[in-house]
Amino acid sequence: MSVSLSKKLFLFIFTLFVLTILPLFYIAETALWKFGDYAYIVNEEQINQMAQAYMKDAARRIAQAHNEIFKRIKTGANVMGLHMGQIYRNIDALSLSKAGEYPLIWNPGNHMFQGPVDDPVSVCYWGGETIGDDVQKEINALTHYMGTLIGTKALLTECQATHVITTSGLGYYCSHDSAARAKVFQLPPPAQFDLRDGAPMTVFTRSDTRETGTRWTALYKDDVTPGLMMTATTPVYGDGGTLKAVTGIDFPVDHVVESMTDTSFLEGLTNEDNSFVFLQKEDGNLIAFPKAFQEVFGLDFNIANMVNSDDICTVGLAQSALGEIRDIAPQTLSVHNGIIDLTIGDEDYLLAVGCLKEVEWHVVLVTKKADIMASLDKTTQALAESHRIVWFDFIGHSLVILLLACGVSFYAVKKFIAPLNDFIRTTQKIAGGDLSETLEVGGQDEIGLLSRSLNRMVEQLKTSEGLQNDYAEKLKAEVSSRTRALEEANRQLGLIKNELEQKVDQKTRQLKKLNLNLLETGETERKAIASDLHDSVAQTLALSIGKLKNLKDEALPEQQEQILEIESRMGQAIGEIRMMIYQLRPPVLDDFEIDIALEQLIKGYQKDGKCRIRFSNKTDTRVETSQPVRLVVYRVTNELIVNVLKHARAESALVELTNDGEELCVKVEDDGIGFDWNIVQKTKLSAVGLISVSERIKNAGGAFGVFSRPGQGSKIIFSLPFRPERMS
Repeated sequence: MSVSLSKKLFLFIFTLFVLTILPLFYIAETALWKFGDYAYIVNEEQINQMAQAYMKDAARRIAQAHNEIFKRIKTGANVMGLHMGQIYRNIDALSLSKAGEYPLIWNPGNHMFQGPVDDPVSVCYWGGETIGDDVQKEINALTHYMGTLIGTKALLTECQATHVITTSGLGYYCSHDSAARAKVFQLPPPAQFDLRDGAPMTVFTRSDTRETGTRWTALYKDDVTPGLMMTATTPVYGDGGTLKAVTGIDFPVDHVVESMTDTSFLEGLTNEDNSFVFLQKEDGNLIAFPKAFQEVFGLDFNIANMVNSDDICTVGLAQSALGEIRDIAPQTLSVHNGIIDLTIGDEDYLLAVGCLKEVEWHVVLVTKKADIMASLDKTTQALAESHRIVWFDFIGHSLVILLLACGVSFYAVKKFIAPLNDFIRTTQKIAGGDLSETLEVGGQDEIGLLSRSLNRMVEQLKTSEGLQNDYAEKLKAEVSSRTRALEEANRQLGLIKNELEQKVDQKTRQLKKLNLNLLETGETERKAIASDLHDSVAQTLALSIGKLKNLKDEALPEQQEQILEIESRMGQAIGEIRMMIYQLRPPVLDDFEIDIALEQLIKGYQKDGKCRIRFSNKTDTRVETSQPVRLVVYRVTNELIVNVLKHARAESALVELTNDGEELCVKVEDDGIGFDWNIVQKTKLSAVGLISVSERIKNAGGAFGVFSRPGQGSKIIFSLPFRPERMS
């Protein structure tokens, strides 16, 4: 029994569709599961990265906000110390200028003299049972200091109090807290505890070296107010270098802890109830740690155990009962603005560390990883449901497509297989160029219509072949004409472009020349001013000193001392004028090349000693530059060195001079605090100097580059052509 071709073809097509659909089923199923696994992994990684980035940013913002507060308080303490020093240097005059004596009354309860209770500044004296003349003079002079205490407290609203403790036993305490002021008058007798034996006085009295700057005390239990306290304190020395007093600004640590644990810093975490912040010092001792989480970290920390002002907290993560906490304790001190992974038992935690550089504290933000990853369970459920829906839809659509394909295949095989063979043979002949072949029209169906259409197409091809040849000739002529027009237009555009480029180059050269003229004019004015200062003011002062020397020989003994002082100050003025003359127009620029001028400039800064500055001359040939180039290089290098000394806080710096072909290159590098150049450029007010020198170099035809990162120092490189004619 023979099977027709149409049935064979139908069975073949049907089998082919089945064999195609079955692998698609398997591929679709596998792809859906792999997509789900991949989506889960990507989601988990993204959530983890976002949480770490958020926690790092939160820790950084907490540290940055409170670091600014500590800076303001330290600056206030420094100003208080300077004013106190002026009072002790003029104590004789100030003690007499105050009308009457400041009233102090003996309090037998605590063996102290005390001032009026209603005064905004509480005053006590516990240095003895009587007030001697020297102490009374000190009391009268220090009445001039009460306004400083009151004003500083009003400006620094975050602080608890401003105060002074003298080595003679005087204490001045200013606070808006009436309870704290009242407690000043309830201090224990000096025999039990002398304030001079506690912080902040002991910061300087127990130091092996003579401290002069403002310092922060260690954390201590305050004698007047509850809670932990820190004091920004400044020593005050007399004319002989003897410690006279210490000024201080008390800052309650509880204020820092409350603001740091404010939930506004924890917004965005999945479960804020399981997130917390703790503080520790640079030595690892804890400052504050939430009581609710101490057991989890194996700690037992209670500030109630601190009683007196010389009591110091010595508990840290290194003393934890858990080995996991002791292991990560060094990391919390060495990592600055970073993330630490911690596992306690079966629970994983993320720790974000921020650094308060002003007081050498570390703030640590802690949260559970499980809370961060909680949303992954919902993602898994959603993916499983999506997989089920997509799978059923895929099966349904595949079956429908398979049935439709079978029907179409059967119809195509049944209706078109025979006529199509004739059609294919005829079209092959037509494709070969034989337009004499036509199809026999057999009926009114699609094949018949297609046959008639093919016959009409053959007739039209015969007609259009002649038209095509004519049109090809016309098109060729039109293309040739358009091509010539485009070539002419392109030539005209080239001429215009060259003319515009020449004008731009000419204007650029004029601008650079004008910039050099302005620079030379400015230097000429500087030179003229320096000359006028030397010929007029300096000479006049020198003549005046000579006349003073003559007057000194004829003056009375008591007048000679005044004349000597005037002579000394005029000599100092001459020195400052000469320095000003040198800075206005250094003679070395006229007499030597730029390498020698830079070496002399850096030697002048090396005498200051604040920062070790080295000069490295790596030019391989003798440097000969024009006067404008020397001026630009000298002024810009001087400006960059001044920036290093003022802002970089660097211990050492390097100025390197090199030459490369027709260019002179200068590199200024330091090991200071560094900065982010992109951020500095956006906030232009903080980088006026750098932007100014950058524009000056570029206007002179040079290049200027800044390479710096916070905490990694900075490197600034600029280059200029040797001579101005090359700048054009």
